Amino acid sequence: MRTAQLAVWIAEAGRTEAIEALPGAKVVHLGGGQDAYPLWFAQMWERGESFISVEHDVAPTPAQIEAITVCESPWCAYEYQDAEIGVHPPLGCIKIGADLIEATPQMWVRYLGQLPAMIRNPDTHRVEYRDDDGLPQRQPDALWLHCDLWLDAYSRRHGFEPCRHLPHVMHLHG
Repeated sequence: MRTAQLAVWIAEAGRTEAIEALPGAKVVHLGGGQDAYPLWFAQMWERGESFISVEHDVAPTPAQIEAITVCESPWCAYEYQDAEIGVHPPLGCIKIGADLIEATPQMWVRYLGQLPAMIRNPDTHRVEYRDDDGLPQRQPDALWLHCDLWLDAYSRRHGFEPCRHLPHVMHLHG
């Protein structure tokens, strides 16, 4: 496994809590656009290199970053200490390996290029957004909102499972 680049993305000006625990992290200001987060992922996929992403409202310890850095899995994730996340892991603190990127080169191009299609789930009776392959689809007014669902479904579709790490990371609640 190649070494992962650490990037802390900051969507809001002035939020530095995550950075304080991670000296040497590269801060990426994404701006306020609805498509900034998936566009950033698309750029990281184009680079093709392993990376670690920490969201602006998550504060992992240096030991937690070290654990996912040295882990051999191409997809690592921490859940939050204050929530039951369910099936898919959040994006708050993840490592994406070059192997996952190489196996899924069109992941974010597909996400950004989808046309909305609403489908009512017969089991939950909730409206869901799915593409022709049954993968979760983004909602047009919240492009950033379903990046975690998309990463999870698309990666699993290509044979990748997340390596879930403990202890949970601290979520600072935006």
